[in-house]
Amino acid sequence: MKWAKMFGLIEQGTVPESLQSTPEPLNDPPTADSLELPEYMAEYGPLISVVIPTYGDDHFLPDALSTVVNQTYRNLEVLIVDASNVSWLENLAEDRDWIRYLGRQPNGISHARNEAIEQARGEYIALLDADDLWHPTKLDRQLAAIREESSVCYSAISELELRTNDPPTISIKDRHLEDPTRAWIDRVHNRIYAMPSTLLLRRERIPPRPFAEEMEMLEDFVLDVELFYADPPTHIEEQLLTSSPR
Repeated sequence: MKWAKMFGLIEQGTVPESLQSTPEPLNDPPTADSLELPEYMAEYGPLISVVIPTYGDDHFLPDALSTVVNQTYRNLEVLIVDASNVSWLENLAEDRDWIRYLGRQPNGISHARNEAIEQARGEYIALLDADDLWHPTKLDRQLAAIREESSVCYSAISELELRTNDPPTISIKDRHLEDPTRAWIDRVHNRIYAMPSTLLLRRERIPPRPFAEEMEMLEDFVLDVELFYADPPTHIEEQLLTSSPR
């Protein structure tokens, strides 16, 4: 299913069948060709570095990568930080110059993200967790917004809840941002919620190793507060990310 169509169905309150279950383990390792990954990315406009950490969830990555390569904005590099020693992911980087494979010990997701951000070449950083999915226009729309107004942009989120005996439900989070200058306060009180996968960040304004590696949880919450305090964020009311406990 084309991702634009999938997001259209979600906006109508329908959960596509492909999102109603967890992807099966990969019996045959995918290749760059089987995933229909383009040979090259565009070279116009500022480079966006897409950071994808993975640890034991590589079966989600074909879908996640599909939503990356179907972006309407095309000057991208992808950094896959792999703590599971997955050979097919390393092979992708050998076959596509715009994919970079960073094999690491399993030292936590904050460490993985920090490592990739340090090595990123892009002017902007976009975070993507393996089991999240981007709307095709996400980066295009966020880049246009962030270049005009801020150093951080986030959007509303479609969150799917899968139930054993009942139909799945859809809830929309963060549709509104009342006052960007008070966003950090609203984040402290959980009145707004910005998942890492919805963020686009101007790299020059990100602090060194921004995710607190000593924290076992809530490290993304702390970063949101710090970023929103330093720079009032730009916000897009439409849901440009789909997240689910698949």
